[in-house]
Amino acid sequence: MDFGTIKHKLNMFQYRNNSEVLFDCNLVFDNCFAYNKEDSEIYESGEQLKTLFDKICKERHLFYIEEDMSPDSRQSKRRKK
Repeated sequence: MDFGTIKHKLNMFQYRNNSEVLFDCNLVFDNCFAYNKEDSEIYESGEQLKTLFDKICKERHLFYIEEDMSPDSRQSKRRKK
């Protein structure tokens, strides 16, 4: 998952709710931390961006709600990680 794919899915109205968008955004961060070394510039940039992302979500009261995710959606997204 990457932010370009998220933008495309937003433009194509493929998300049913905020939780699906937040799930994919967090998947980007999870992948960043999983596939990059902690001392790399990419990893550190990912940490900074995630901190900002979490702050903005909190300010706007946007939270991932497990119940908003259909079982099919959760399962297929987990495989993409």
